[in-house]
Amino acid sequence: MARDERRRRSGQVDPRTGMPAVAAEPGGPGGPGGPGQAGQTEASLRRALGVDCPVRFVPHHDAHAASAFHLSGMEEAAVLVVDGVGEVPTTTIGLGRGTTVSVLQQVDFPHSLGLLYATVTAWLGMRVNHDEYKVMGLAAYGRPTVTDVVEAMCPPAPDGGFVLDPRWFAFTEGRRMFSDALVEALGPPRRPGAPLDDRHADVAASVQAVLEDRLLALARRARELTGADRLCAAGGVMLNAVANGRLVAESGFGEVFVQPVSGDAGTALGAATIASSSLGAPPPVRRMPTVRLGPSWTSAEVEAVLSDTVLEWHRPADEQALLDEVCDLLAAGRVVGWFKGRMELGPRALGGRSILADPRDDEARRWINAAVKEREGFRPLAPAVHADAAAALLATDRPLPFMNEVVGVRVEEIPAVTHVDGSARPQTVDPATEPRLAALLGAWGARSGVPVLINTSFNHASEPIVCSPGDALRAAVAMRLDAVVLEDVLVTGLAGDLAEVAQAWGQVDVPVGANLYPL
Repeated sequence: MARDERRRRSGQVDPRTGMPAVAAEPGGPGGPGGPGQAGQTEASLRRALGVDCPVRFVPHHDAHAASAFHLSGMEEAAVLVVDGVGEVPTTTIGLGRGTTVSVLQQVDFPHSLGLLYATVTAWLGMRVNHDEYKVMGLAAYGRPTVTDVVEAMCPPAPDGGFVLDPRWFAFTEGRRMFSDALVEALGPPRRPGAPLDDRHADVAASVQAVLEDRLLALARRARELTGADRLCAAGGVMLNAVANGRLVAESGFGEVFVQPVSGDAGTALGAATIASSSLGAPPPVRRMPTVRLGPSWTSAEVEAVLSDTVLEWHRPADEQALLDEVCDLLAAGRVVGWFKGRMELGPRALGGRSILADPRDDEARRWINAAVKEREGFRPLAPAVHADAAAALLATDRPLPFMNEVVGVRVEEIPAVTHVDGSARPQTVDPATEPRLAALLGAWGARSGVPVLINTSFNHASEPIVCSPGDALRAAVAMRLDAVVLEDVLVTGLAGDLAEVAQAWGQVDVPVGANLYPL
């Protein structure tokens, strides 16, 4: 399993607070190999899984690198890992060949692009290791007017890397992420929840611009060191879809694969491929086609949940009838939850646990942000686009199945999913991998003229993406969705006070003997 020792005596930050925290060294009483935390972790795993087998710990960046390279379908590629921090490394450049990734260059804590971005996130009054994606969205509203300050915070290094100038940071001292010097340069930090203004947007634009430049320099260095024409990338920083767009366009590689689960959840994938390779199994021969790796429920199990509620629901005669009814709702301006098949691994809703709406009216974006998800109005919404129409609607000729890259929008007909700078973070939907969502987009395209839908994650702003039918119903009621598709069942009448049935939903979410992880 991947081991991300976020609490080391070197001053590494606690992801919950952004402040340093203390833990034992590897091999010590609380470290892997010792009788403390690691031993407890192993015991807990064995109890939870009901097995008695060896447990192997994989270094954090090794797991990130493997998640990108082993699941890319490439036989040889440069490998770039960029995140906040692993055990000690924050950035690694390597060469993937066969089943191994050889590290060629490394940047260690406290020098970290993830912590640079997190520091500005904290100055903006947002949550460290949580709200960095908001900074990326806010950047489009600003101008990079203070890049001189951010450049001084993170000057480039002669070897193509970078360093953090400690004058600007305080996270190793346990007080806060940024120092007084940054406050002097940028002004008072924003209080959490206070209004955002042009100054905040300009700071966001500036850190975004510097991050992109540093990532491009790292990618070019990876090409120089490896001589490879292909690049694989992972690590939490690689969830920055705007930077990924520049990486693809400007890094000089003929092909770039960014692991769709680039954050720490993706280390599970890399740890699994490393372990399987060590046991003699070859790596996958093709690129991972989907992140739909979570649990699923049958329509019969959904109906068992609904039977204990006072909701209005029915099962349309067939798939086409269901699609037609959903299209009727969308055409009437309704917001619909979409719960189909296995849940997605990672931060993106890609047709398994989505909220869908008509992208042709920008009021839909404002309504979903303000009234449905109750989140900041500057936040963009992403489009799901039928793969056959993507090239005509978007400034790309490549499939983008994972929403991990920002591209330009060619048309004006879909304002609700077009960001203020004319960009979007699309999911191109191929019938071969997402047949149900592709069928809906086809039906909607025939009805509306644009095979595009707003596709935002099925969750309230303060909660994780829904997993079970009960999760979906509770969230739908809380967000006042107009309808929810649960497998082959269409649920309506979600408005009103339904608190009295919430407990019943929780009790019957998981039928006895249900296979939560079908292969």
